[in-house]
Parts: sequence; structure tokens; C-alpha cells
Amino acid sequence: MKNNLIICLLALFAFSCAGNYKPMGGSRLPAIHEGEGFKYSIVPNQLNYRNGKKYGKKMMKSNLDAVAVTIENTGDTPLIFGQDIAVQSNGIIIPTHEAEYVYSSIKQKPATHLFYLLLTILELNVQDGTGQTTDSYPIGVVIGPGLAIGNMAVASTANRALNEELVAFDLKNKIVQPGQTIGGYIYTDKSFTLNLTLKRINQGTKK
Repeated sequence: MKNNLIICLLALFAFSCAGNYKPMGGSRLPAIHEGEGFKYSIVPNQLNYRNGKKYGKKMMKSNLDAVAVTIENTGDTPLIFGQDIAVQSNGIIIPTHEAEYVYSSIKQKPATHLFYLLLTILELNVQDGTGQTTDSYPIGVVIGPGLAIGNMAVASTANRALNEELVAFDLKNKIVQPGQTIGGYIYTDKSFTLNLTLKRINQGTKK
């Protein structure tokens, strides 16, 4: 019974390690498309398995997408992203999500790694030539807490990096001044990311 439990725990360990996060790095695409008073580039699928298997899988499962956008204001009035300029798919303006919503949908849950504490029951038994146990070492008291603390730290660090990037590069309500070029992301449902373009919906904010 004890051996079966250990086998199950080790199998669970193999598939439940915390995942790291590799930052998307922000949008640095050249603005190549012409809009009304602006130039832009727009590319979907920026947060995926390349950035971390855990997060890529959850993005797919949650039907979410991070779309990289670069916008250059070529006009003479400031533009507010989401108010003066909107994202559209196949000619239809699409809804976008807050960075906080994306983060809460795909973040890792560090507390789940506390199950590694169950490994504290592991013992290393040393046997003699007759098969009799001569010594027993409670290695689980080191392995269990070590794995729990280590994985919780990895998950927490990855989550923090993810959240910081999602918030820092969120283009929603960002102001683009005349002559300025900015890059970042908009967050939407993956089902809305076909044939993406930017559309001018207002004439811009007065100086």
C-alpha cells in the first residue's frame, strides 16, 4: 500500500512541476499598415507555449490571445487606444479584456504544490545480503518540503513576471501623442483574431 502511494506521488510529480515564464518582450514590430492618421502592425498569438508550457496551455483552454500591436501617430492630435482607435476582426470591432482578467485566468496556483509534503513518508532502506533491513533513512523529510517550497517559489516568480508584463504593455486607454510610436498588447478571445486591423472610431483627443 505504501509503495503504491509512493509510485502515485512520483508519477504526479513528473507532470505537476511548476512552470517558468519567458517574457514576450513587448511589441517591437515595424508599423507597416496605413490607417487614418496612423500607421500600425498587429500580430496575434504572442503568449503561447514558447513563453511557458503552463501558460500556453491555459491560454488555449481559456480561449484567450495576446495580440501584439505597434501604432505610430502620424496625425496632429493625440490618440487614445480603445477610444479613438479600435481593433476589428473581419471588419467588426472586437471586445478586449483587461490585463487583470487574463492574469487571473492563466496564473499558476502555488499552493497546489503543497501536495509534495506527502513525500515526507519516503524512507531509504538499506538491506544486508539476506534482504533484511539494517538501516532506514527518512529522506522524505528533506525531499517533500524541498520540492514543495521550490515549486511554490518558481510558480510565484513566474506569476509575478507574467503579471508585470501583462499590465506594463496593456495598450487599453494608452495615449499615443503626435509623432509617437508605442508597442504593446491587447487581450481578447482567440476566436476574434482572424484578419485583424485597426480602425479609427473618433477623430482624436484635442491637445
